[in-house]
Amino acid sequence: MYKTLTLQPSYFSDEDDMATNLYIPVFFGKTGIYDRVSPYFSFKALAAYSKGIEGLILNDGKMRFIISHEISYDGYEMLKAGYV
Repeated sequence: MYKTLTLQPSYFSDEDDMATNLYIPVFFGKTGIYDRVSPYFSFKALAAYSKGIEGLILNDGKMRFIISHEISYDGYEMLKAGYV
């Protein structure tokens, strides 16, 4: 499924364009589920990955986030609304 992708062994957000080089190509593949564990959550980053997320949705995929309790109340409410 991912044999046609050219992926690096590792990516670093301060060196790589994560959206273009990793998230969007992987989401546009045949991904069925995307799990992310992160102490920080950024809606700006999520917006940057939107094209890839669209591909995940079109593949009937699912996203799950494990994030810090330090997320803003508004951010938490936005995430909850996405599960409805």
